[in-house]
Amino acid sequence: VCSSDLENVINYVPSLATINSEVYKLAARVLKNNGQEDLAKLFLEKSLDIYFQDSETHFMLAEIYMHKGNQEKAKKHLEYACEQEPYFPAEKLLEQLIEK
Repeated sequence: VCSSDLENVINYVPSLATINSEVYKLAARVLKNNGQEDLAKLFLEKSLDIYFQDSETHFMLAEIYMHKGNQEKAKKHLEYACEQEPYFPAEKLLEQLIEK
């Protein structure tokens, strides 16, 4: 994805979020997958402001924190991800983190 595409994602997210708040999470995934973890983190935090119990959002934040070497914050978000209902990707990653 070229930088102008990423700029479009960032610029349109607030407008699109008025229609569907899941847009923050989707935009964060696009940004995260394109090496823009700091921007992705901001969008994920905005997503949590709307719905804190979203397991997938916590999971993506955990992945970012793990990549940045912050295991404690990663663990916290994985635990949040597993609180509401079973979320296999978070359970698996949490297990790997605890084993280290």
